[in-house]
Amino acid sequence: SEGGCLLGNWALEVINDIPEFKDEIQSYFTSWEDAIFEILQFEYDTAMARKLSKEHVANTQGALMMMRLYNNEDIFFEQNKRTKKLLS
Repeated sequence: SEGGCLLGNWALEVINDIPEFKDEIQSYFTSWEDAIFEILQFEYDTAMARKLSKEHVANTQGALMMMRLYNNEDIFFEQNKRTKKLLS
């Protein structure tokens, strides 16, 4: 959406002021990482699958931020292509 990732935005802005939300936001990102990990563990050892899952979640969040900063959707779409390639 135009505002980027709601939970990503909250993670940056809200957890300092309302720390009670931190666990829920962290749970969202952990679930996302775990979903990617479940797919990757068939192709990579456990440590590499975990590393790649964390990297791709972080890269996607960064791409969302950069997309908004530069008003360029291609940044986000290119990251999505990299993640799709990894998961194929």
